[in-house]
Amino acid sequence: MRLLNWLGIWVLCLLCAVLALVVMPIAVAFRWRIGIEIAIGFDQIGNLMLGGRVDQTISARAAAARSERTWACALCNLLDKVDDGHCDRVKL
Repeated sequence: MRLLNWLGIWVLCLLCAVLALVVMPIAVAFRWRIGIEIAIGFDQIGNLMLGGRVDQTISARAAAARSERTWACALCNLLDKVDDGHCDRVKL
């Protein structure tokens, strides 16, 4: 793909990310489902950038690896303080 095409895709992605960051807190305040869906999307992007699968959240990855990895156990313990049983409820 030509560099100009990639630049156009990058600009579109940037605009979508900015729009999502604006819409997300409004949606959460009004309890619209799209607010949590946007948050999950950002979570999945973060997981992808850290070497995980695009269709998996960081907490699902941590839940799957918590018995084998120190970072995963620590993350699940931290998440449990914010949302009790979070790693137990995520979809693997």
